Amino acid sequence: MEFTIKQSVLKQAIDAVRGSLEGGKVQPILSFFLIETLGENAIRMMGTDLDITTRRMAEAEIKTPGKCCIHARKLADIVNGLSDGDLHFATDTNGWMKMTAGKSKVRFATIKTDDYPAFPAQKSTPIKLQSADLIEIIQAVAFAMTKRTSRYNIQGTKLEIKDGRARAVATDGYALAIRDKQIDDTDAAFDALIPMKAVTEIVKMGDTAMSIGDDSAHLFFETADQIIAVRKMFGNFPRYELIIPKGNDRLAKIPAKVLTTAVKRCAVMSESIGTSGDKIRCSFGENALTITSAHREEGDVEDVLDIEHSGETCEAIFQWPFFLPFLNSVKNDCTLVAHFKDGRSQFEFNIDGLDGYQVIIMPANF
Repeated sequence: MEFTIKQSVLKQAIDAVRGSLEGGKVQPILSFFLIETLGENAIRMMGTDLDITTRRMAEAEIKTPGKCCIHARKLADIVNGLSDGDLHFATDTNGWMKMTAGKSKVRFATIKTDDYPAFPAQKSTPIKLQSADLIEIIQAVAFAMTKRTSRYNIQGTKLEIKDGRARAVATDGYALAIRDKQIDDTDAAFDALIPMKAVTEIVKMGDTAMSIGDDSAHLFFETADQIIAVRKMFGNFPRYELIIPKGNDRLAKIPAKVLTTAVKRCAVMSESIGTSGDKIRCSFGENALTITSAHREEGDVEDVLDIEHSGETCEAIFQWPFFLPFLNSVKNDCTLVAHFKDGRSQFEFNIDGLDGYQVIIMPANF
């Protein structure tokens, strides 16, 4: 096996694939990249943890076809430390992979490729859309994905495609986030839960045309030079439609930047997460929002924000560890619109001027 490739091109391929690796904790081979030649002008790099498998093509000049397995972290660390230019790879008769980069020479030990897991075969008819649309909606709700291992059925983002719209939904049991976006394919139908780790890898795919498909065991996300296969999660996602509040007839408009800053100040003064001190008190008055937080031994903080709100005073209590991730996920220059009924009912937040975005936050005294 012998080929020449640009350092920048190989680095992009490594960055795209290495997030899928397991690290060899279960099987040593899962800490290796599988690299294969494709014709005369490309290589294909693959990494997997058996739940997520990523395969990426990269332009290269092929002299001798073949395939090999190279330790992923060692290859990544070496390539990242090189300046851009041609990298020449060639295997010798003893199975070592030699890399030459200018005056630098490196030898990598390789292992047999026979036992490397095969890439799952895709059999479904794919749905076509722009990856930027998918990335936009899953990024908008990603903050709400739960990290609690006991809640397996919500450890990811639910993706629904129907009636010409793509919808991403995530929840941690305290916050529910929904983002809709119109797509061109009005006949497409898709419904699956994307695991948290796969969400991270999909976001890295960039703005390009994408195909989405599935079979009985896997989800597939494919672009012109990359494909990610994700083992399906099985479990019943909550019936989130029932959580969306109705009759929230009160409204407040709040600048996102000042609200985020105020909540962060309150979080500093509150006690550790998981105690009664992780709560902030929000009092909606006439064109003002007063936010307070107190530590029984160390002090307290109060912020009064200028907002658009009229009507009787309404007070709600939120747990900032579930409220702040939402605020950190929105742009500072946007205006949040809060819809609520009273201080003990669900609050619905939208972004002023943006259709198809809903965040439901449960007050601590819900």
